[in-house]
Amino acid sequence: RTSFDKVIKMIDQMVELLKKEEDTDVKKREYCKKEMGSSEDQIKVLTLEASDIQKAIDESQNKLAATSEEISALGKGITELDEQVTESTKQRKEEHSEFVEKLSLNAATQQLLTMAKNLLYKFYNPKLYEAPQPAEEPFFVQVTASRRKQLPGSPPDADVIGASYDKKAGGGQKVIDMIDLLSADVGRETAEMQTEEKDAQVSYEEAMEEAAAKRAVDARSIAEKESVKAELETRLHKMNQEMKAKRKQAFTMTKYLKALHDDCDWLLANFDTRVDARDVEVKSLRDAKAVLSGADYSLQQRSSAAQLSQQLGRQLRRLS
Repeated sequence: RTSFDKVIKMIDQMVELLKKEEDTDVKKREYCKKEMGSSEDQIKVLTLEASDIQKAIDESQNKLAATSEEISALGKGITELDEQVTESTKQRKEEHSEFVEKLSLNAATQQLLTMAKNLLYKFYNPKLYEAPQPAEEPFFVQVTASRRKQLPGSPPDADVIGASYDKKAGGGQKVIDMIDLLSADVGRETAEMQTEEKDAQVSYEEAMEEAAAKRAVDARSIAEKESVKAELETRLHKMNQEMKAKRKQAFTMTKYLKALHDDCDWLLANFDTRVDARDVEVKSLRDAKAVLSGADYSLQQRSSAAQLSQQLGRQLRRLS
C-alpha cells in the first residue's frame, strides 16, 4: 500500500482541482449572467431614453419650423402693411392736392361770377351795383383812359351805349338768374368737395391708426416668437448633446456586452456538460482511490488491470 500513497495523493489533488474548477465555472457563470443582464438592461434604458429624446427633438424641430414660418409671415405682413401705408399716404396727398386745386378753381369761378353779376347790376339794376374797392380802381381807370375799350367777353358799358340802347331788364335778369344758378352749382360742388375731403381725411387717419396698431401688435408678436425661437434652439442644442451622450454610452455598453458574449457564451452553453463530465471524472478518481486504498469493491476488483492503468494514466496526464 505504501507504494500507492503518492498516487492517492495525486488523486486527492486532482479532485481538489476539479472542485476549484467547478467553483470558478459557477462564479463565472453567475458573473456572466449578472453582467450580461445588467448590460442588456442598461442598453434598453439608454435606447428608450434616446428614443424619448429623439421624439422631443422632432417635436421641438417642428415647433421651431412653425415658429420661423410665423415670424416670416408676420415680417412679410409688416412689410406689406408699410407699403400700403406709403401708397395710401401718397394717394391721400394726391387727392388733397387735387382738392386744393379744384377748391381754388371754384373760388376763382365764384369770384368771376360775382364780378360778372355785379357788372350786370351796374347796367340793369344800378341800385344793387357795388362799386369796386380802391385797389381795383386802376383797372377801371385804365379802361376809362383807353376810352373804355371792351375786353373780350366783357358786358357792354352802360355809359357807352346808354342813350342808343334800350335796356331789356327782363333779359338781363335772366342772365343774372343764370349766373346765380351757376354760382349755386359751384357752391354745392365746393360743399360736396369739402365734405368728401373731410371724410377722406378722417378715413385716412383712421386707417393709419389701425395700421399703426396692427404693426405694433405684429411687432410685439415677432419679438415674443423670436424669444420662443431662441429658447427652442437652446433646448434643441441641449437635447442633441444629450442624444450624442446617450448614443455614446449605448455604443460603449454594446461593445462591452459583445466582449461578455465572446468570453461567456461558450461557458454558458457548455456549463451543464462540463458539470456532468466533471462529476463522472470525480467519481472515477474516488473509485480509483478506493481501490488503491484497499476498499472492498468487488466490481472494481474484477476490472482488468489494463483498464485501471489507462484510467490512472489519463488522470495523471490531466494533473500534470
